[in-house]
Amino acid sequence: MSAKIRPSYADAQNNLGVALTKKGLPDEAIAHLQRALQLRPNEAKPYYNLGNAFLQKGELEQAIVDFQKALATRPHYAEAHYNLGIAFTQKGDVNAAIAQYQQAVEDKPDYAEACYALGNGFLEKGQTDEAIARYQRALKIRPDYPEVLNNIGLALLQRGRPSEAIAHWQKALDFRSDFVDVLNNLAWVLATFPDTSIRNGARAIKLAERARQLSSDINPAILRTLAGACAENGRFGEAIDIAQEGLQVAKAQGNPA
Repeated sequence: MSAKIRPSYADAQNNLGVALTKKGLPDEAIAHLQRALQLRPNEAKPYYNLGNAFLQKGELEQAIVDFQKALATRPHYAEAHYNLGIAFTQKGDVNAAIAQYQQAVEDKPDYAEACYALGNGFLEKGQTDEAIARYQRALKIRPDYPEVLNNIGLALLQRGRPSEAIAHWQKALDFRSDFVDVLNNLAWVLATFPDTSIRNGARAIKLAERARQLSSDINPAILRTLAGACAENGRFGEAIDIAQEGLQVAKAQGNPA
């Protein structure tokens, strides 16, 4: 209401822009945020909010420009560094993203989301130990963080530490029992890991079936896991049928892997 009564009121224009972005109306948000910047061109927050609106639209280059303008005005703006990192991640520039996430954590040491994103960057680069360290830091800040528990499980598995990976996935399910990625990852390891002391066919098939039930789309990775779980339980006919279904889905989706 105040933006209508006093169009020159910069804070109202900025706050309306933020609200419209949250409602999924970035084009309308951008108009108000640009008006806020016309009124106060040297403030970091409207540039940051404008970057978020362009990020929501998928206009990464403009989002990067606006986040950088926010940081030029306010260099130690942890959230702007973090969201600039997200823009670089979506652009495929992992090194630039890592640099921004590192700065976000420097500016705000208890920034769990930035620690998690930094871990993901290192994991993508194959720097598994670095990734694990960042994930552990995120969990120290926020122990009930299922996404971190999932990804640290993947990293630990890559380092040949399956029991620790399983423990983290089980903890993730304690916090979010319907986390499809965790259900699938845990089922796959329990169904297929070479060490028989790790495998648990009965649990694997329950987890895989639950993942399939919860998945809104037909997912070839989940079908692969379910096929593996069926095979581990000696249900070879079902395993073949499900694997063939997964193969057809993957082909239809253009997913050769």
